[in-house]
Amino acid sequence: SGLDPQRPESSCSARDGLRDAVRGASATARAQMFRRFLAFHTLNAAKSGEAFGVVMNPVHERADEILVKAHWKSGSASTVLRNDPVVRKAIGPWLDCGFGVYASEGGFYLGPDIEAVEQFASQLPPDLRAWLKFLHKEGGFEYRVQEDAALTLTWMELGARLYRWESFLAAYPSVADYTRPEVQRLAYFFLFGLDNSPLKEYASGRVDRKVLAAWQRFCGAHPKSRYAETIRKMLAALAGDGNRMSPAVEEARRWVGAEWKD
Repeated sequence: SGLDPQRPESSCSARDGLRDAVRGASATARAQMFRRFLAFHTLNAAKSGEAFGVVMNPVHERADEILVKAHWKSGSASTVLRNDPVVRKAIGPWLDCGFGVYASEGGFYLGPDIEAVEQFASQLPPDLRAWLKFLHKEGGFEYRVQEDAALTLTWMELGARLYRWESFLAAYPSVADYTRPEVQRLAYFFLFGLDNSPLKEYASGRVDRKVLAAWQRFCGAHPKSRYAETIRKMLAALAGDGNRMSPAVEEARRWVGAEWKD
């Protein structure tokens, strides 16, 4: 509470303090301290974002070129950018203090970096340790599922990702505050689409065949998913109306939209 969230060095102090505090602490205390550290680290990223933007602006084009040459696509770009002396000099305090550097729609922003955070995994209770391991496999913090209101995954990949997150949430409900919002977001994208990844074909007005195939695949592969019955109802309504959206489809998926907005 005594650290200035507008200074990136504060996360270094918080990280060092956590590293010392977890020694000899109970599992419950370690979990509470880690959660507080992660919350502060996330706040620190937001509060120091303006200062980051000022020093990042002069090297923006250089950083962008570095990522293009490295074929970087998603997740934190910190590891890639750290290797360039010019960029490192400009944003060194954020790189040194465990921040992730992310890019979206031509701009850079900050957030936690999974590789920096998971150094505490071995000292955490099983649920938090499992969450960090799972998150690493899923691309870390701020993995880009959508960009410019369009999916970065295929519909099949989106359905598979949704089920993985849903399954993890069911297995580890104690970390639901970290996972449930993402499950709800993925479900919304899967059943409602995005502005630039719509469910319907503009010419025919019918639901895209790739979407239908992904929904059918999801129901067949994951019949126990809490979303499977809803998708089955949607498919049945579509089949009865030439694969066009109808009030029955809207009614079936309504709860998914309401859940994510809430």
